[in-house]
Amino acid sequence: MIASLLTYLIFIWCSPYLLHLTSGREQKVAEVSDVTGTFRDACETMPSTIQVTKEEYDELGNVVRACEGTIAVTKCEGTCTSQIQPSVVTPTG
Repeated sequence: MIASLLTYLIFIWCSPYLLHLTSGREQKVAEVSDVTGTFRDACETMPSTIQVTKEEYDELGNVVRACEGTIAVTKCEGTCTSQIQPSVVTPTG
């Protein structure tokens, strides 16, 4: 359960950056840089950490189990434009 939450959080914060790195480097990088050249200086990826807590409850609402963890992520600061569809901004394409 905690693994799926962590995967979701990492995907949401890192997907534009990861998609940029993994989708056809030569062709995609040229296309994206042509379109987003003006935004390149406004977007910076920064290493960060997040604290995640997941609690499971019984039928009476009592905490049965609690898990905590710290995750290293790379987050975007500034204006980050993505030409990849679906994106975080428009998930339906």
